[in-house]
Amino acid sequence: MKRGRHPTKKVTLVPAYRVDIDIKLAELIPLLWDVGIQTAECCQEEEAGFGSITFPDLDAALDFLNLAGREYRVKVETGDEGEGGEPHIVGRLLVLFPVKDIPALVKRARDRERQERLAQRQTPGRPSSSPPSSPSTPNIG
Repeated sequence: MKRGRHPTKKVTLVPAYRVDIDIKLAELIPLLWDVGIQTAECCQEEEAGFGSITFPDLDAALDFLNLAGREYRVKVETGDEGEGGEPHIVGRLLVLFPVKDIPALVKRARDRERQERLAQRQTPGRPSSSPPSSPSTPNIG
């Protein structure tokens, strides 16, 4: 699994939780968290011309695809990280998308964020939806 190949930017996902994110995705990832879509990892160019976002579960990946309004390629990767002959299978669920789509994804996430804020203002007493205050530590970048 590729990590640390691209220049990164330190961003805040939730208060007091800062991570390094590949520069081309540094605007998108916090917006996804703002609209309740958690991520685990990302890479601005997982494959030539394609960025990726790894999600903690299928629901988060589907939320992203619905936000995107497109059917991007979804990939499951597994690997054995066991030691001493003992298997320990790990995996990740990622969505790959053309790097050229990042500005449109940012726009769609901003639009969703605005819609949610407007809906909260129009619905008195509705609790705000906010990202979890203590997420598990993702390997982003």
